[in-house]
Amino acid sequence: MIFQKTVLLAGATGLLGSKIASALAKKENLQVRALVRNLKINDNKKKQQIDRLESLNIKLVEADLNDPTSLEKACVGVNTIVSALSGWEDVVVTGQINLLNAAKRVGVSHFIPSDYTYDYSNLQLGDNYLSDFRIKVAQAVRESGVNYTFIMNGIFAEVLLSPFFEVFDFKTNTAQYWGNGDTKFDVTTIDDTALYTAEAVVDPRAVNTNFQVAGDVVTMKEAIAAGEEVRRQKLTVRSKGSVDDLKVLIEDMKAKGANPFTVIPAQYQWGMVSGKVKLQNLVNNRYPHIKPKSLREYLAESEQESFELSFARS
Repeated sequence: MIFQKTVLLAGATGLLGSKIASALAKKENLQVRALVRNLKINDNKKKQQIDRLESLNIKLVEADLNDPTSLEKACVGVNTIVSALSGWEDVVVTGQINLLNAAKRVGVSHFIPSDYTYDYSNLQLGDNYLSDFRIKVAQAVRESGVNYTFIMNGIFAEVLLSPFFEVFDFKTNTAQYWGNGDTKFDVTTIDDTALYTAEAVVDPRAVNTNFQVAGDVVTMKEAIAAGEEVRRQKLTVRSKGSVDDLKVLIEDMKAKGANPFTVIPAQYQWGMVSGKVKLQNLVNNRYPHIKPKSLREYLAESEQESFELSFARS
C-alpha cells in the first residue's frame, strides 16, 4: 500500500489516545505510528495496550519526551503529530513543547496538541490550571511556525456525569450546580472526540484553526433533567450559588494552598457556567457520517462510570 500521510500519535495508550489510535487506523492511506517510552514492558496492562496498538497495524516507535535525539528520530518522515498526552505540566507543557521542537527540526508540517477541551481563548492564566497548560502550549505552537489544529469539544460527557466533576451523584440521588443553570455549554463523548480528531488529521480545512465540535449543547438544568428522565431517578437538586460566588470560592481555595486536583472541577465549572468557554463555530456538519451522541443518548447507553483524571504520562 502507498501511504499518502504518516501520522505520529503521542499518548496512544491513554483513554482518549487509544480511541484516537483506533480511529486513525481505520483511515485509508494513513501510516500510523505510536510514540512509546519503552518497548520492553513488564506491566501486564501496559503490555496489553501495546499489543492492541500492534494489532491495529500501528508501528511503535520508542522515544522519551525528555530526550530530544529520540524525539527527532521518532519524528523523521512524519507529516502530522497528534498528541493525546495527559498529565501535569512536566508532560503536557514541557514534554509537548519538546516534541514540538523536535518535530520542527525534522520538518513535520502539522502539529495537533493535546487540547480536547472547551474554548480557553477567553480565559486568563490562573482561571484553570489545566487550561493554563493548553494556553502555554498553544502559544508555543503558534510561535513555532508549524501548522496546527486546536481540537475543542467542550467537556467530555464521561467527565460531566462523574462524581469527580461534582455535579451528578447518582449513588446519592443528588445534583448540584453553580450559576442560574441556564447557560449553554458543549459536551462530547470521548469516542466521538476521537472520531473527529481523525477527521482533523486528513481534512486540510482543519489546518491552522480552532477545530470545534460538539455532541450536544445543553444547560446545567437541561443536563440534570436528562439525567433524571433517562436514568429514571429523582434527583435532589441544589443551586450552590452564583457564578461570582464560585469565583470567590476558587480564589479562596487557591489562596489557602488547596490541592490543585480539588480545585480543577470548580475551575472547569466556572468556565462553563460563566459562558466564557462556549464554542462558537462548530464544524460538525462537515462530517455527516459521524453521528455524535447527545447527552441523553450517552446516558441511555452508559452505566455510571468512575472517571478519574490521569496525571501520569500516558
